[in-house]
Amino acid sequence: CSPQRIGFPPPRAAVSTAGLTSLGISPTGAWPGEGGGQVGGKEGDEAVGSAHFINLSNGAESLPLLHKLSVPYSYTRIQSSHCESQNFEGILTNLGPTLLIHLAMGTTCYIHDFGSRNKKRKAPRAVWYGVTFVKYALHKLWDLEGEPATPMLRGHNVSGEFDRAIMRLDKGVKKQVRYYANYLRTRNDRIKLYGIVGSTDIDGRRDLHAALVHDHAASAGLLLSGKQADSALEAVVESGMTLFDTDVGFVLDE
Repeated sequence: CSPQRIGFPPPRAAVSTAGLTSLGISPTGAWPGEGGGQVGGKEGDEAVGSAHFINLSNGAESLPLLHKLSVPYSYTRIQSSHCESQNFEGILTNLGPTLLIHLAMGTTCYIHDFGSRNKKRKAPRAVWYGVTFVKYALHKLWDLEGEPATPMLRGHNVSGEFDRAIMRLDKGVKKQVRYYANYLRTRNDRIKLYGIVGSTDIDGRRDLHAALVHDHAASAGLLLSGKQADSALEAVVESGMTLFDTDVGFVLDE
């Protein structure tokens, strides 16, 4: 059955970078100090669309904005502490399947996050360091054609450092990431991953981040409730699927 039939909202248009900029959030296609600017479209990108991701925890501050603009979103977690300690395995294993499969399909993905240390640049380490590594590592691990863009951090070429880090990755981590190469549209592509950043005044306030997540969960179509939830489950079961409850096993017709 179609997504509309089982109660999920229809796809909605992606937010414009102009709308984000007007509210003080900067879409960045390059990293601070490297000529960062607004992201421009590319012919053919419309076919695969775009997706927005909240980087937990500070990225939750974008939820009221995305709600206001009716932009659907998902979650990921690139930790600044992992970037600072060069825990490259931690960076890759916390991306989550939703982000990885979208990137493999060629979707343009935007990660929302808020920085606390540099109010001028706004970009947190999870974006200027983490996203740079993720784009480079996925290009290599997915064996995309050509060479990836040269990774530049604070004006320095770190391709050698990243190559050594990728070579030393645990075999299980490499296998986990390479699985998503099965969903590549083409190997002649690039990883379209960007940051949308702002400065935060509530860094470390997990209670406020959690409140934002709960308050805006329904706005992204993440939750179904009431009759909508019942009708969705009923439609799924009627399509031939079977509900499995681990407490009682299969729910079978008497």
